[in-house]
Amino acid sequence: MAAPINTNATNLEGQVFEVMQALQSLELAVPTETRPNQVTINPDFEALTVALAVTLPITFVTGNGGRMEVSAGTYL
Repeated sequence: MAAPINTNATNLEGQVFEVMQALQSLELAVPTETRPNQVTINPDFEALTVALAVTLPITFVTGNGGRMEVSAGTYL
């Protein structure tokens, strides 16, 4: 299980950005030959925006009352 990521941002947008940066750092810690490339952070310095993308594996489980639930799987 991965360690929790502590964020310092005071708003949700900043927290999302910090989590994405942490995920990208964790990917870079994996040896090059087996490193996933599932996190992209593309800043647009002219527009002062950033595009964030992550591809995660998912798992399906049957929850309460037989309801299907989706959760992120482990990839690092």
